[in-house]
Parts: sequence; C-alpha cells; structure tokens
Amino acid sequence: THTMADIPEKQVKRLRALIQEAETNLAAAKELLISLVGDDTEVMASSKDENIGKVFTALTETKTLDETFMLFTGDNGFFHGEWQRFDKRFMHEVSSRVPMVIRYPKLIKPGTVSDKMVLNVDIAPTMLDLAGVKVPTTMHGRSWAPLFTEKDPDWRKDWLYEYFEYPQPHKVKP
Repeated sequence: THTMADIPEKQVKRLRALIQEAETNLAAAKELLISLVGDDTEVMASSKDENIGKVFTALTETKTLDETFMLFTGDNGFFHGEWQRFDKRFMHEVSSRVPMVIRYPKLIKPGTVSDKMVLNVDIAPTMLDLAGVKVPTTMHGRSWAPLFTEKDPDWRKDWLYEYFEYPQPHKVKP
C-alpha cells in the first residue's frame, strides 16, 4: 500500500492535472449529450405527475383515497464521476439519501416532516403493519407507524452500510 507521500511530486501534479482534465471533459460530455438528445427530466416528471393524477382520480372515484397508504420514492443517487467515483454504492450522503413522500391522512397530518432515519428495508414492514398483517420476525427493517402515531418514538440513531464486490470486476474489497 502506498500513500501520496510515496509518490514523487512531479507525478502527483500530473495526476491532479489529469483528474482536472477528466472532470472538465466529463462536464463537457454531459453538456454535449444534453444538447444532442435533450434533457428528458421534465418529460419524465410530467409523465409521473400525469400517472399519479390518474391514481388519485381512480381512488377518489372509488371513495378510497383517504384510506389508501401512498408512498412515492425514488432511487438513490448515482455518481457520474463526482469524487472520481461511479455507481451508487459508495457511502457518501448524496448516494445514500432517497426522496420519499407519504400520504396517509388516517395517520399523517398534511405537511408533516420527520428527520428520523428510515431505510428502504423499512418499507415492507411498514406496509404490512398498516395493512394489519403481522410483520415476520425474520424480516429486516421496522415499521414507521410509531413515527406517525407517537410523539417521541424510540427510533434508530444510526445504521450500518456495508458493500463489497470482490473478486468481481469492480474489485471492491471487504
């Protein structure tokens, strides 16, 4: 194992210049790609809005809107060269936070915001719990119901993230 101190200064400067050049090229490539194919983020968001509206309409027509637990979430962030990283499994805040919006008027007041740490493994136990189904003891995660119903629930303060993929192509060692 080597440290930066082991590398001659001339090579460190060259390495830094190459990294800067790569970051500049990546930004230029992103701009070129968007100019060629367009940024479809607005189109995708509009399509999602339209389909969510269809779900709301159907639930309103069947008079079940306010009894339906609705969870809208996305995928975690993906590195596109930031910090010289790619993929989504590096433990940085931008790749671990996931947008999540819940609508369930029976338990959650509109505009409620929580700063509690919930994880994707909590989704299934929450849905089972709210459906009145006993959560199997072998299932990872916890139901969020206490976050909706208790003033100061005993909730997790931390969690462990671990990832390795070795000896596979990315060679991320444990």
